[in-house]
Amino acid sequence: MAAGAATHVRRCAKYQLLTGYYILTLIILLSGDVETNPGPPKKQNPKGKADFEQVDDENMVDILREVCREMKELKASVHGNVSTLTETVNKLTEELQEMKEINTQLAEENKGLKKVVMKLEEKTDSLENASKQNNIVMSGLDIQATDNPKDIKEKVNKLFRETLNIAKEIPVDKIIPSKDRKYLIVTLNRFIDKNTVITAAKDLKDKAYYITCDYSYKVRQTRKKLIRYLVKAREEGKNASLKFDKLLIERKIYSIQELENGDY
Repeated sequence: MAAGAATHVRRCAKYQLLTGYYILTLIILLSGDVETNPGPPKKQNPKGKADFEQVDDENMVDILREVCREMKELKASVHGNVSTLTETVNKLTEELQEMKEINTQLAEENKGLKKVVMKLEEKTDSLENASKQNNIVMSGLDIQATDNPKDIKEKVNKLFRETLNIAKEIPVDKIIPSKDRKYLIVTLNRFIDKNTVITAAKDLKDKAYYITCDYSYKVRQTRKKLIRYLVKAREEGKNASLKFDKLLIERKIYSIQELENGDY
């Protein structure tokens, strides 16, 4: 009776070990670390209850050792994969940090380049206006396609004498008609002569003629924006006038940025 009970306990222990072995084997297979069909086993594994009962303790120990070995190999493989993954993540993190630093550097360089470009644009605009300081723009003159430079110059001088009532002679260096001949760019000999013409043009009663200073493209665009603020100020009964690329209102100068920001 006692011997039968001992045999039963021993069989239960073997069944538990075999069950554990199957479970571990299944885990290894699911992990993808071993082939599902590696070929015939080196040792004949028990196929059923009768065969299992024939496996002695020594074979069971071998099985457990094999399981332990395979588990260690699996652990080492997982550890190696984790280490490789960690190294990859660290490398990518370093590369990302380098990219951020490069991006920051490029952003700073871009700011510097923008400042340089702005300064160059300002300098170019200043030089352009300096080259136009003796120029005036005239419109309203009847310039025909058949008129030669001498004819055009005579019409300009006649306008100075008879329409603007300028007694003294105004030396004219150069006259450039527009393609459609609707306006002329007139270069005078001296800056003082330009001021004389512009001052006389302010009292011009004949609205068929229009005379103004010649400005760079940037200044012309700014003056166009200033016009609506000029009109508004005058509608409010204030004394207002354009001064180059600024607006003078009641003896106070305003830039277009100040007006657009509502500082007026």
